[in-house]
Amino acid sequence: MNSQPRTVYLLARIYHVIREQMDSELARLGITSVQYSILSLIRAGDGLSSAQLARRYRVKPQSMIKIVKDLEDKDLIERHIGPDSRKALVARLTAEGSTALDRCDATIDRFENRIFTDVAPEDIAAFRRVARTLIDQTGFSPDGDARGGTEA
Repeated sequence: MNSQPRTVYLLARIYHVIREQMDSELARLGITSVQYSILSLIRAGDGLSSAQLARRYRVKPQSMIKIVKDLEDKDLIERHIGPDSRKALVARLTAEGSTALDRCDATIDRFENRIFTDVAPEDIAAFRRVARTLIDQTGFSPDGDARGGTEA
């Protein structure tokens, strides 16, 4: 029997710890890690519908509708009829949303710097390469979220 924890267990553990800590950091700004991720996708996609956001974030459309509504209620995004459709609403950041996202980015930059303090830059680069390979192999990125650098 192998005494080492499975790699997928370690990845899952990292995800849960990081998400919990990100939520704690972002709570000071009134944003959750999920909202931060969606705002980042909206900024990168510039005019995505709720359905497109749901596919990119891998949640059910009904779940995304609530997330988008919450962001709209906070005046962080606005939705308008898209240029390619007469009924699909696309989301764009408001000026307030763009400012909030910039603050979130700065907060997460500090958080990343703190958690990777004792990790060599070449190890971080190797980890990112492995993470991107795993994303590619699992088919996680239908619209290029992680490969395109829009992940939050």
